[in-house]
Amino acid sequence: MNLASDKEPAGSLDEMGVRQGGLSGFLNYWLRSWRVTFLVLIGLAIFGTWTAVTLPRESTPEVEIPVAVVVTAYPGASARDVEELVTKPIEERLTNLEGLDNLTSSSRLGISSVVVEFSANEDLKDAIRRLKEEVDSIRGLPEAAERSEVMEISISDEPIISVSLGGIEDERLLSLYADNLAKKIEEIPDVSSVDIAGSINEEVRIRIEPKRLADLGLSIGQLMSAVRTANINAPFGQLETDKYNYDLRLTGRFNGIGDVAQIPVALPDGTVAPLGTIAEVDLVLTERESQSRMSRGGEESTPAVSLSVRKKTGGNIVRIVDEVKQKIEEEKGELHSDIQVELFADRAEDIRTQLNNVYSSGVQTLLIVFGLLWLFLGWGPGLITALSVPLTFAISFLVFAQTNTTLNGISLFSLILSMGMLVDNAIVVVEGICGHQDEIATKSSEGLVLRDRDSKELKEKKIQARSAEMVDKFTKPLIGGTMTTVAAFFPMLLVTGIIGQFLKVIPIVLSATLISSLFVSLAFLPPVAVKVLGRRSEDEGQERWFDRQFDKFRNWYANIIGRILEAKRFQALFITVLAVLLVFGLSLPFSGLLHTGLFPAVDIDFMFINIEREPGTKLEETLATVERVENIIRGVPEVRSYVANIGSGISLDFGSGSSGEEVASLYVNLEDERERSSLDITNELRENFKQITDAQVTVEELTAGPPSAPPVEMRIIGDDMNELDRLSGLVMEEMDQVDGVIDIDRDLTNSAGEFNFSLDQEALTAMGLGVSDVAQTLRASVFGTEVTTFLDQSNEEVRVSMAAFDQAVNSIDDVLAMPILSMARQSTMGEATAVTLGQVAKVDLASSVDAIRHRDGKRTVTITADADKGFTPNELTLEITKKVEAMGLPDGYSVEFGGEQQETVETFNQLYRSMVIAILLILLILVIEFNSFRQTFIIFLSIPLALIGVLFGLLFFQGQLNFAAFIGLVSLTGIVVNNAILLVDRMNSMREKGATIIEAVNLAANSRLRPILLTTLTTVGGIVPLIWVDEFFRDMAVTLVTGLSFSTLLTLVLIPILYYRQQSRLERKKNQASNAVEHGKGNAVQLSPVP
Repeated sequence: MNLASDKEPAGSLDEMGVRQGGLSGFLNYWLRSWRVTFLVLIGLAIFGTWTAVTLPRESTPEVEIPVAVVVTAYPGASARDVEELVTKPIEERLTNLEGLDNLTSSSRLGISSVVVEFSANEDLKDAIRRLKEEVDSIRGLPEAAERSEVMEISISDEPIISVSLGGIEDERLLSLYADNLAKKIEEIPDVSSVDIAGSINEEVRIRIEPKRLADLGLSIGQLMSAVRTANINAPFGQLETDKYNYDLRLTGRFNGIGDVAQIPVALPDGTVAPLGTIAEVDLVLTERESQSRMSRGGEESTPAVSLSVRKKTGGNIVRIVDEVKQKIEEEKGELHSDIQVELFADRAEDIRTQLNNVYSSGVQTLLIVFGLLWLFLGWGPGLITALSVPLTFAISFLVFAQTNTTLNGISLFSLILSMGMLVDNAIVVVEGICGHQDEIATKSSEGLVLRDRDSKELKEKKIQARSAEMVDKFTKPLIGGTMTTVAAFFPMLLVTGIIGQFLKVIPIVLSATLISSLFVSLAFLPPVAVKVLGRRSEDEGQERWFDRQFDKFRNWYANIIGRILEAKRFQALFITVLAVLLVFGLSLPFSGLLHTGLFPAVDIDFMFINIEREPGTKLEETLATVERVENIIRGVPEVRSYVANIGSGISLDFGSGSSGEEVASLYVNLEDERERSSLDITNELRENFKQITDAQVTVEELTAGPPSAPPVEMRIIGDDMNELDRLSGLVMEEMDQVDGVIDIDRDLTNSAGEFNFSLDQEALTAMGLGVSDVAQTLRASVFGTEVTTFLDQSNEEVRVSMAAFDQAVNSIDDVLAMPILSMARQSTMGEATAVTLGQVAKVDLASSVDAIRHRDGKRTVTITADADKGFTPNELTLEITKKVEAMGLPDGYSVEFGGEQQETVETFNQLYRSMVIAILLILLILVIEFNSFRQTFIIFLSIPLALIGVLFGLLFFQGQLNFAAFIGLVSLTGIVVNNAILLVDRMNSMREKGATIIEAVNLAANSRLRPILLTTLTTVGGIVPLIWVDEFFRDMAVTLVTGLSFSTLLTLVLIPILYYRQQSRLERKKNQASNAVEHGKGNAVQLSPVP
C-alpha cells in the first residue's frame, strides 16, 4: 500500500527513456545491465538460501538479561545467622553499585544468595566485572563462610532436554550408565552442563566415635589434618646437578579405600596407629539428596536417573538436541537390555513444531498472495510480483546473519507478516508497467504499440523504456510509503528490558524486509518484467473475465461514492456513527468485556508439576506424596510418560528451581494425538490435586514470550518475621475468597525449629578453646564434612568424608554431651582432656523459617497466585487490592504489587511511548509529503478507524488485548495510512489538472480502487493463516486482519467524504473572498486549490 504519484520528475532521458545520474540512474543501471542483474539475483538466491539453512533455530529470541547472583556458603549456619552475618554485609556493600536497579536476597540454612539486577541499558560484561570487584572487596564475613561466587544468570541456563534412564531396580547400575552418558553429552559443542538427579555414587566414609577419640586424646581436627596430609601430590622444589635441573614432586595420592585405612595417625603417647584401627573406613553409597522415578504407558514408576542438558548462550538448540539423541543411540548398545530411555521437555521438538507451523502458514500465505496477484494482474505480472518475496527474503536472511538474528517463532512471524506488505511495492511497479502498456496500446500515434510483427528486441526496448519511466516515476512515492511503514515499527527498538530484547526482532526483520522489497521492486523486477512481458503475445494482453467483472464493481463503487457526496445528511450520520463506535470500542477493555494480559498460555505436548511440603520433611515422606500425585497422573489418558524428581523443583523463570528433601517435580509427556489441549488437562489436574492437603501441588503453565512474573504477585514488607508470617497468612485467606484466584503460595515457610547454642566466651578461654574448634567438631560430628577427594583406578573422583556414627547423635542431649578436646586442661599424665559442649554452651529451642528474603535490603514475604480460566491478572489484582486496603496493615508494614499485572503496565507504557513516536514520525512524513496539516489530519484518521476494527475484532474472536495484540496495533499505525495516501495523492493530482472536486474524488476513488484492494487483500491474506498457528500469534493476527480490513473499507468511504467536505469549504471561502474583492467589501484573499 504505497503512494504512487502522477507527477513527472524532472531530468534528462537517453534515447530509450532511461534517466541518467542520481538515484534514478543507479536504479536504471540494473535495467540496462540485465545480465548483471540476473547474476546478482542468482547469487542472492544461493547465499540467501545457504544463510537460511545455517541460521540457529530456537523457539523465541535469545535474551540477555543484566542479572547476576552472589552465592556465599556458610555451612551449618541458620537462616537468621546467614542473614545477619553474610547477607546484610554483602547487601550494604552492593547498595551503591553503579547501574543497580533491584537487589533481592535469600538467606537460608547454610547459604546466602543475593540477586543483583542491573538497569536494562547496562552492558552485561562490564556490570558483572564491577560486581565481582565489589564482592572481592567485602571484608568481615565469618571465617567459616566460603568465598563468595558471582554467577551470571542467563535464560539459556534452562534445560533444553531431559533424559531419564529407568526400567530396572538396580539404581547403582543406572547411575553408572547415567554418569557415563552425561560425560559423553558434555563433549558436545555448546553444551554448558549436564545436571544429574537420582544418581547414587560411592564415597569413602570415615566413621568416628567422638568419645573414643577424646579418650585417645585426639581431636577431630587432628584426624582431618592427618587424612589431608597423606593425600598429597605437589611439587616441593628443584634439584640442580652439574648438567641438569630436576623437578621434585611428592606423590602420595590415594588409589583406593585401602590407602585411606592405612593412613598413619600419631597418638599423644608417641605411638602411631593406622586410621582403620581408630575409625571405621567404609566404601558406602552417598546419602541421597534426590531421587528419580519414571513411568511409561501408564505403568507403575520404577527407579530412574535423570539428566538435564543445558546449552551455552548462542548455541543452536535444535542441533544440540539432535546430537544428544545421536549420543544416546550410540550408547544404547552399551546399556543393559532392560534399561529404558525416555526424553522429556524436548525443546527442539517444540521448536520444530512451532517452526513447522509457521513454515506451513508461510506456504499458505505465499499461495494466497500469489493467487490474489494472478486474479488481479494475470499470470505474467502476478509471477513477476510474487518473485519479490523470495528475493526479499534472501536479502533479509543475509541481514539476519549480520545482526545475529536467529530463526525463531518471532522472526518467522515477522517474515510472514511482511510477506503481504512487501509485495505492495512490487504491485505498484508491475501494475504501473503493465497498466501503462495497456494505456499506450490505444495511442497508435505514439508508435510505441506492441505488435506481433514487432521483433523481440523491439518489444523489449519499448517495455524497457516504459519500465524506466515507471521506476523514475514511482521512486520517490515508494520510498515515502515504505518509510511510513518502517516508521511504525522502528520505535519498538526503544523498548527496554527483557521485553525490549524479545521485541527488537520485529522492527529489525520488518525494516530489513520492507527496505529490501523497495530495492527489489525498483532495481530487480523491471528487468525481469522486460524479459517476461516482452514475450507476451497480443492475446495475452486482452481483457480477462475478472477484469470485466472488476470494472462493473468499480463502476458501482464510483456510483455509490457520487451519491454519498451529494447526501450531506448521510455524511454527517456516517461520521457520527464512526465516532460512537470508536468511543464504545475504547470502553471495552475498561468494561471487562475485552480482557487484557501480557502473554497467553500455550498448548504444548508436555507440562511441569511442582510439589512442596513443609521444610524439614524427609525424602521418604516427600516420596509418599509424589506417589499420590503419580496415581492421579496415571488416571489421565493423554499422559504418555512422566519422570518424578524428588529433591528438586522446576522454575519456569531463568535459572534452577528450588531444591531440598521437601520439594519434588514432575515432567509429564502428553500424547501427540489427543482431543484435549494441555490447558484443559491442566485444569483437570488442578481440581484433582486439591485432595492432597499435606503439600502444595502446582501445575506450571508455559506462556508464549520471555519469562515473566507470576500472574498475581504481592509483597509484604516489614521487620519482624513473626508479624510478616501472620500478615501473609491473613492476606492468603482473603485471596482465597476471590473468585478466579488459584494456586496461592508464599515464599515463607516455617521450619520445624532450630536449637540455638550460645557459647560462653569466658569458659572457652579458660579451657583453651576457640569458636572454630567447637564449630569444626560439631560440623564433622553432626553434619558430616568432606575431607578430601582422590581419583580411583577408573579415573573417577571419589569423595572422602568424615562423620560420627549414626547412633552417636540421636538427640539434643547427645549433642550437648559431644566431647571437645581441650589443650588447656591436661590430665595427670600431661595429656589433653575433653570437655563437653554442655560445659561451654547453653541451648534453647526457637522457631525458625526456611528462608529470609530481602528486597532492597528490607525483609519481604512474597505471595503469588495464578489466574483461573476466564480471569485476567489485572482484574484479580484490583479485587485483591480492595480486600487488603479494607484489612489494613500495622505501622511499619507495607504492600507492593508486582507480577504479570505490573509487568503488563510497564510493558504497555513502553509500547504506548513507541506508538506515540511512530505516529509523530508518520505525521512528519505526511506533512513533508503533502505540505498540508488538513490533509495530513484526513489521512491520519485511518488509524482510529483501524482501532475500531481491532477492538471489536478481538471481542468477536474472544481474544485478549495483550502484548501480541498491542504489537499488531502499533504495526497498523504505519500500514493503514497508505490507503489514504493513495487516495489523497490521486485526488490532489486530479485537482491540479483542473478537475472539479467531485470529479477529482470520483476519478481518484475509481482509479485507486484496484491497488488499494489488492494491497489490502495481499496483506490480510498473508496474515490470516497465522490466526491458527498458535496462541501467541493469534491475537496479533486478529488485530492486523480486523484492523486493516475495517480501516480499508471505511477509508474507501470516509476519505472521499472528508476530502470533499474540506475542499468544498476551502472553495467556498475562496469564492467568498473573490466576491468580496469584486464588490469592494473586504480584503483580497488568495488561496491555492490544494492547501
